[in-house]
Amino acid sequence: MRDLNSIGELIQERDNFILMGHIDFDADCIGSLFGFKWILDKMNKNSLILLNDKVDEYNFISIDNEDYQIFDEFIFENKLNYNIIALDSGDADRLAQGKNYLDSFPVFNIDHHEDNTLFGDYNYVNPDKAAAALIVYELANILQINIDIKIGEALLMGIIGDTGSFRYSNTDTDVLEITTELMKKGVDLYKINRMLYSRNSYKSVLFKGLALSTIKKSENGKIAWITASREIFAKAGIEEIDSMDIVNYARDINNVEVGISFTEKDDEIKVSFRSNEYCKVNEIASKYSGGGHPRAAGCSIKGDLDDVKEMVLDEVQKYV
Repeated sequence: MRDLNSIGELIQERDNFILMGHIDFDADCIGSLFGFKWILDKMNKNSLILLNDKVDEYNFISIDNEDYQIFDEFIFENKLNYNIIALDSGDADRLAQGKNYLDSFPVFNIDHHEDNTLFGDYNYVNPDKAAAALIVYELANILQINIDIKIGEALLMGIIGDTGSFRYSNTDTDVLEITTELMKKGVDLYKINRMLYSRNSYKSVLFKGLALSTIKKSENGKIAWITASREIFAKAGIEEIDSMDIVNYARDINNVEVGISFTEKDDEIKVSFRSNEYCKVNEIASKYSGGGHPRAAGCSIKGDLDDVKEMVLDEVQKYV
């Protein structure tokens, strides 16, 4: 595995970068990608972000339509020697359509998931970093790029997202010191927090009410789970992507160790795990071809909703 200085040297030598993040992207994924893209812009490098969906919910940072494209809209030019930068993705499968191009171009794999499979040609993985955005911040310093407010907002969004607005156990001195430095540069912490967590639509609040009415606990009180069925989404009139934080309500119940949400999609069940103190939920998720962090992980399982719930709950019970 490479050190970050050597990654920086390689990036300085090359051009024509394609940046990719994980499916079901979150604030850290998007913040890291766009922060890195704007760093490359300052280096006069050609770069483009490819995603599997639009990023409308994160439009409060300075995203331009020319900064990214959807995979289905992009056409690779054979004459260009692309370099792929995969950010915040623990394995190739999490890159959606992006994994189809990994054998054709050099791949920089930059991440902070401890279960990263080192799928790149040039790998830098640091599980001690609370967010991928922190690695991008460090890389900007190595590249001697001034972090302006535009880049800083993107990076702080990633930091806030993966630390739960500084409430998670991964909030260390590194997080607080870099947040302070970004604030000194003029980044508005209150603005980013408000935009991430205080812009609930009427439909999303209605969804939360319906979903929370399904909450249940295990006999020992260590596991709590919420079920977001297709029927609940239909009643609330929202899409699945709007349900991403519902799992936190299960985890935050007093004395609960593991919170779980089961989200019914077209042909599979998306399972999100969160834990408080000791349960490494990424180990559980890996049993179903998923992954993540010790305190936050997920997977997708094909099958009937009730069957998947029973199977997963039986497995989680072994850990608590």
